[in-house]
Amino acid sequence: MVEDTKSNEILFSYKKCLEIGLTKSLDAPLISLEEEEMKRKLQENKKLIKVFRKCVNKVRAQLKNRYIFLLVDSEGYLLDVLYNRKIYKKISWFYS
Repeated sequence: MVEDTKSNEILFSYKKCLEIGLTKSLDAPLISLEEEEMKRKLQENKKLIKVFRKCVNKVRAQLKNRYIFLLVDSEGYLLDVLYNRKIYKKISWFYS
């Protein structure tokens, strides 16, 4: 039952990504901000980012060193990324 729910959530998320143009071949963000605007957005969300980091730090020991958490705002702007260094190579495409 739990596995079915996870599978359904993953499929729903994948379908949603395809609908807005996020595909595996995407090599650059669909949207981006100028540096000053990004600084403003990060400052605006400072409390949220702090809570995000605190929550991830509480659970990361239970995740067997295989995790990546992305914090995005309601507009889809990436605010923070927390991940285990052991999987960095698998997500390095994210930063290129």
